[in-house]
Amino acid sequence: MSHTTVHATNVSHITKLFADMHGPKHMSKSRSLFLTTGLRRVVCELHGGYTERDRRLSCPPANPDPSPCQWPDTAVSYKRMTSYKRMKHATDTKAELLDSASQLFAQQGFKGTSVRAITSAARANLGAVTYHFGSKHALYNAVLDRATAPLRERLAGAVAEEATPLDRLESAVRAFFDHLAENPNLPRLMIQQLVTAEALPAPIKDAMQANIGAFASCIEAGQLDGSIRSGNPLYMALSIGSQPIFLAIARRAFRQSVGMDQDDPEVRRALVDSVIHFVRAGLAAGSGPESSEVT
Repeated sequence: MSHTTVHATNVSHITKLFADMHGPKHMSKSRSLFLTTGLRRVVCELHGGYTERDRRLSCPPANPDPSPCQWPDTAVSYKRMTSYKRMKHATDTKAELLDSASQLFAQQGFKGTSVRAITSAARANLGAVTYHFGSKHALYNAVLDRATAPLRERLAGAVAEEATPLDRLESAVRAFFDHLAENPNLPRLMIQQLVTAEALPAPIKDAMQANIGAFASCIEAGQLDGSIRSGNPLYMALSIGSQPIFLAIARRAFRQSVGMDQDDPEVRRALVDSVIHFVRAGLAAGSGPESSEVT
């Protein structure tokens, strides 16, 4: 049996299967022609090429010059379909690696997490980390960047609002709490990083500089308009930013020791409101002895 006969037989068989599944009413003459045209090309490619007769058979009848054949834009492309599947699979694999690595790095730290453990958790082959990220260290930085970059954007947006400096600080603190609650691995990643003697990774260093800078700039604006008391904006910013971080890091200890469950929406809302009240009261002009301020 020739390749052409095999191709025609396979196309006819697949067309019949489509009709059996979807019913005769879906197999109009135009749809049957489109399906046969596209499938003929796919089957021909699968069998290693197509002949001149295949070209003539696969071209729409309206084409007055079927040689060379101009494939219609709607024809099925086997190569296009496989290319899309590979691209989607690669994207899914990269996301799975980031998710698995984030969980493992948060639990075991960078040194305590092996590439094999990450790829096993992500159900990927052992070379996937090198393929997608280049190295374990680059994957670690990608995990940190994914966790911290959105926080930088949220705080930057909060302090840029059209509002008083104290109101902008309140929005920034609430955004900080929200981000930590939505990214439970971030506090644990920070703990793992802070207990090591190694230099801060670029994503953590950049995030800390940007976030502390956002708080400090807001404090300086309030000092200029007289709504915020005098003092060192950097130290004051550190005091503000430390509260959401500490409360997130110690959430399990607080639940076990004093019964404060931050997973309870009511408890969390009351806690955030308390911190906001504390921050505003501590920063407001006239709230403390000006002569004792450290500058």
